[in-house]
Amino acid sequence: PTSSNMSVNSNATYKPNSLGNSFTRIIENTYWRLPPEAANKHTQTVYFTINNLQDGELMTWQDSASSTSGSIKILMTNSYGGTYCRLLNSQVFYKHKTRNLSEYACSIDKGRTWTFRPYNG
Repeated sequence: PTSSNMSVNSNATYKPNSLGNSFTRIIENTYWRLPPEAANKHTQTVYFTINNLQDGELMTWQDSASSTSGSIKILMTNSYGGTYCRLLNSQVFYKHKTRNLSEYACSIDKGRTWTFRPYNG
């Protein structure tokens, strides 16, 4: 999922096409990226949620070792053109930061495999 690799620092602002800004972005994404075990718990929760929960339902997760936690909520489900898509919202709490990210999870094989893309709406 896109949300497993996100930086939790949602307040960072970047200006494009600058070596200094690119370097700042790398530092921000490295420092604020979820620890591996927390990212794994988040990913497991995403897959469980999209395969088992109904629209409007929420599941939470926690990684005590890194004091990281989060939730996944299914916002809606659509089918079109043989594709089954679920819009989900991930909320992650890490190092006194909170980050929300909505993304689509889509499957063409009844949930055996999923592709993810950020929701920009």
